[in-house]
Amino acid sequence: MPVELKTTLEKLYEKYFLPGNYIIDFPENYQDKESFNFTEKYNSILDTCILESIQTIKLLDIPVEVIIHKPIKKVHRYEFENHFGFGGHCEGFNSNKKIILCPKYKKIELDELLSKIDIDILNDNKIIELCLIMFLLGFWNKRQAINDLLNFLKSEINPDTIFEYLFQKL
Repeated sequence: MPVELKTTLEKLYEKYFLPGNYIIDFPENYQDKESFNFTEKYNSILDTCILESIQTIKLLDIPVEVIIHKPIKKVHRYEFENHFGFGGHCEGFNSNKKIILCPKYKKIELDELLSKIDIDILNDNKIIELCLIMFLLGFWNKRQAINDLLNFLKSEINPDTIFEYLFQKL
């Protein structure tokens, strides 16, 4: 791996990480897959039951868990509304709303992660998967990190396609 890339990833972690979850909204027209197998689970922070599905996808040949949450019913609590991105008093509530919950803290040390992946030669798919790994393993929780990495790599990738790629992998 190029040293400059490792240094840039370290800087982006320092710049774009604050303890707290990052939420990725599914597109409204996304159809659930049977493999999602949602199970009802009590969430103590939201103080209610929600539906959860844990999917494993491979990114850069590393298995990565993707946690998907879906509401069951309206809950008029700030934590619930904020978690799912609804307005006050559940404005815009939709029982088909799905989000991906990225971890509050990194799940693996950066050096360990980088030792497991081969990114000496970067192509568009590897760049996209690297960006997704940084979110799904808890390194970034600000979308601006994607733009900064793409600028550093002088990539022509449209940042909006990063999450579209994730939805195709699920």
